[in-house]
Amino acid sequence: MLVPKPELALEEENRALVVQNNEKKLRKSTKATKVGTAKLMRYEDIVQAEAKADETVVKTTGRKSRKGKSFAQPPPRSLQKISYQVEFDDAERQIAASEYSEYCVTT
Repeated sequence: MLVPKPELALEEENRALVVQNNEKKLRKSTKATKVGTAKLMRYEDIVQAEAKADETVVKTTGRKSRKGKSFAQPPPRSLQKISYQVEFDDAERQIAASEYSEYCVTT
């Protein structure tokens, strides 16, 4: 037996409303759990609390001591910055020593 389309639409809407109603009943039936306590504060109270917190931070930090100089060795030559001319001369020497010197041109 075929059901006309308007009735089918009404049945679908009715199913959706039943689901919504069940969700509402479930929300009402669950008990609220108390998470913690809260305090209602005015703006002036908030400003005072911030000032008090700032005072405690200032008291606890104090003056930090300076770190001493490190007596470590300077980095090896391979890690130091070298000038362009030194690098260029080194490259020319490597090219001259290799067997491909006739293929490389430096200017």
